[in-house]
Amino acid sequence: MKEKLKELSQNRLVGSVTTLFSGSLVAQLIVVGSSPFLSRVYTDVEMGIYTLMVTIVTLFGSAICLKYDPAIVVADDDREAYNLLALCVFLSVALSLVVAVGYVIYLGKKPEILQSAGWFAYLNILVLMLTGLNDAFFAFNR
Repeated sequence: MKEKLKELSQNRLVGSVTTLFSGSLVAQLIVVGSSPFLSRVYTDVEMGIYTLMVTIVTLFGSAICLKYDPAIVVADDDREAYNLLALCVFLSVALSLVVAVGYVIYLGKKPEILQSAGWFAYLNILVLMLTGLNDAFFAFNR
């Protein structure tokens, strides 16, 4: 058994996976550990605004380029990569505008969100578009 563990510990893949796992575990522990402190520092309204922003970006941010951004990485040549990047930028802006229209309609029906969040409610639209652009340029940079 000790020999198997020693063999596994010398395996590069196991070491890499263990490093990633432990890093993710530490990150999650930091979030869980800081929650009691953050709930005392920020008001319920501020936490609600933050949750609203994170929810919208989480729901729409990963698909704002219609997942064309991974195709940039496997493009055959530079021209195809540039064309895919342009497509991702266009989709990010266009779909952000579509989501913005829906979001403005939603905020019109829920004025209490707009009253408590103020201009932060509209910041979601910009953050969503920037998330898509970040994904596209990050994929292009690989």
